[in-house]
Order: sequence, then structure tokens, then C-alpha cells
Amino acid sequence: MRYVLFLLATAAALAGCAGSATTPFVAPQPAQVLRERQLQAAQETTAQATPQANSTPKPTATPTPKPTAKPTAKPTPKPTTTPTPKPTAKPTAKPTATPTPKPTATPTPKPTPTVYPVKNGDQFTNSFAYEKDTTIGSTTTYIKLNANVKSVLSGPTTYNGVTAYELRATGNTSSGTLPASLDYVDYVNLISSGGHTEYVDYGYDHADVLDRCCGVTEHDDTKVTYATPFIENVLPESTGSSWAEPVASKETVNDYDHTPQNSPNILSGTETIAADGSYNGSGMNYDVPETRLLRTDGTGYVVDGPSNGATQWAYGLPQTSASGKVIPATESYASKSATNLVPDWYPGGGAPAKPLATESTHNLGPAKAPSQCGKQAGTLATHLETTYSQLDPILGFTNKEVIENYVVAGKGTICTIDDVVQKYYDNEVTGKLSKTVTTSTVWVLLSEILK
Repeated sequence: MRYVLFLLATAAALAGCAGSATTPFVAPQPAQVLRERQLQAAQETTAQATPQANSTPKPTATPTPKPTAKPTAKPTPKPTTTPTPKPTAKPTAKPTATPTPKPTATPTPKPTPTVYPVKNGDQFTNSFAYEKDTTIGSTTTYIKLNANVKSVLSGPTTYNGVTAYELRATGNTSSGTLPASLDYVDYVNLISSGGHTEYVDYGYDHADVLDRCCGVTEHDDTKVTYATPFIENVLPESTGSSWAEPVASKETVNDYDHTPQNSPNILSGTETIAADGSYNGSGMNYDVPETRLLRTDGTGYVVDGPSNGATQWAYGLPQTSASGKVIPATESYASKSATNLVPDWYPGGGAPAKPLATESTHNLGPAKAPSQCGKQAGTLATHLETTYSQLDPILGFTNKEVIENYVVAGKGTICTIDDVVQKYYDNEVTGKLSKTVTTSTVWVLLSEILK
């Protein structure tokens, strides 16, 4: 915010008034006596009151009023009136004009860094709780992990051509169904934008390792770089404010299972995602080459296998049939093809919603952190809610994610609750729900050491 200070100065002029002398009545005198007194009066007048203007036309006046006229005509009021306005006017304007704009203009950006600590060497300790439940039919399997995670902020550094701080979180599970370790790196910073300050995330590299059993370890590594910064918060905070988050990004996945025979099954690839959720990508689907294309209108294809023996599934827009809305799914192999009319499984029925993916954050105002926040439960904080929605017709799933962040000035985010529900459908034949995967992750700030 910018402020303008207007100063008004006023000065008063003081004026003095001079009175006129009154000539007293003189009784008639004998001529000789009068002449002698006139001579005497003339001598006294020359020696004492030559500049008295009011006595000039009356030479017969006695000298009695002359001493009265002198103190009246003295410049007594001048030294009294002159200094009064000078010391009053000058000090009033100078102290008022100088200090007022300086404290008003500078403090606006200063409080913003105290909301999110961003200094080289800042350290944070968090508890980390993760649960993943997978339901297929009536069977549910789950993974639970608990760990204390240490995060260290370093930098600044350069990430994807911009200045950022590296926030690295590392830890090992303290309890849970499987031993695991994690190594998460986010690239963050405070930047000025549009007259306010934003705490942003430019991208991340999240890797974890699960020790399943019998010497088999599962390695998951996901790297995401946002096309525009992901806005974690807008400062100063304003209840009711909201902003769109970037869907456009580049994502690289490298997942594999390491076996005792050292023959990993690999799920890897790179996708370039547009702002509306459409994408194109390629990689390996468990040792099989794969190419994917999802268009803006929801049509697209997946090609699995080598070029000389690939299978392609192409998906069209929903259409009306005798049995209701259906989605044409065409399988092609070599020179043969067949089309299945799959019952419409898209949310709400009919054509897929546009855009295919959206994400936004809302400032819900002050709130107490819920019980899931453990040590921070009940702490008054600013409640930020981020929602993400996605439909992928060619891979056959929907994705709903809700992230609740609780932010305290001077500490940053004290608690994060991240809930995801993914539903997978048979998009080739039946259109029925085949699998549901729910994950819940909770981060709680335990302590911090700030530089």
C-alpha cells in the first residue's frame, strides 16, 4: 500500500495600534509672563522633545503631557509582537512533516517474512503420519507409516531458472506396517506480486522407499515442476480470499520394485500437463513402453508395447444409445480393431467437464487446529483449504484431493492434513468401479530453530 501525507501550515500576522495625545486646556496669561514662558518652553522643547509631532501646533502647551507622550510612542509592542509568530510557526511544520511518512510507508512488507520463516539454516521437526487404503471389491489392504521428520532450509539457490530456497525433509519410520524412509525436497520462496507478497512453491522432488518383505523394496520418486508458481499463501492474509492454483506442470515419475534378483519392475515416464488438465506423455509401464495423449475435450489414446506390436486403446466422446449414454472405446492391434460401447462412468454423466482438472485455495479465516494435528490441536491459526479435482478418461480414474493447512505467524504451517480419494473404473468394457485408493497424510510441527 502506498500513502500520501499532506501538511497544512498556518501563520498569523500581528498588528499594533498607536494612540493620539490630547492637548490640555491652558488658561490665559499676561503678555510678558507668557512671552518668558514661551521662551523657556522653546528651550525645553529643543532639548527634550523635538520629534514630538503632536505638540508642534501648540507651542503654548506646558511640558506636563510630554513625559506622558514618550512612553506611549516608544516601540514597546514591536519586540513583543515580532518574536511570537517566528518560534511558533517554524517548529510546528518541521517535526510534523519529517517523521510521519517514514514509519507509515515502510512497515507493510516487514511483517510478511515472520509468517513463513525463510532463512538459510532454519530447521523444523515434524511428525509424519501416512495411511494408504486400497479397496478392490470387498477386500481392503492398507499401509501405515509414522515418522519424525527433520527439515532444513538452505539457500538461496537456482531452481528452473528462478531463485528459491531448498526445503529438504528426511526421516525414517518409527512405527507402522512397513519400514520406510523418505527424502522430500521442495523449492520455496517469498515473492512480491501485484502489491502483495506470496509464499510460493516452484516444484518438488519426493522420494520414498518401502521395505516390503523378503528383500523386496519399493522405490517411488516423483518430480514436479510447475509452469507458474504454486501459491501456498497470499500475504497479508485476508479471510474470504481465494486464488487459482496452477495445473500446468511437468511431471517425471520413476517407480520400481527392487528384488533380490536385481530385476526391477519399472513404472516410469514424463508427462507435460496443460492448464486444463490435458496432457501428453511417454514412459515405461512395468517394462512395457507406453505413450499417452489426453485432449482438451476428453478424447485420447494409450499405446502400450513396442512399435511393431503395440496395442492402442482410443476413447471418444459419450454418445446416446438405446441403453443410455455410452463411451466408445476402440482397441487396435496390428491391422485389426474393435469398438466397445462402455456405459458412461464420468461424474454427472454425459460429456466430461471442462476443464478436466482444477485446483484452487481458499482462506477460510481463523480456526482452531483439529484433533488430527496432535500437539498443535486447538491452536488458533489461519485455515487455508486447497481442493483439487481431476478426470482422466484414458487411464480411467477420478481424483479428489483436499489439503487443509493451518498457518501461524512466526511459525509458518503448524499442521497439514492431506486427503486423497482416487477411483478407478473399467473404461474398456463394463464402466464399473474396479478399485478405490484413499490416502491420508498428516504433518504436525513439533519444534523449530530459526536463524
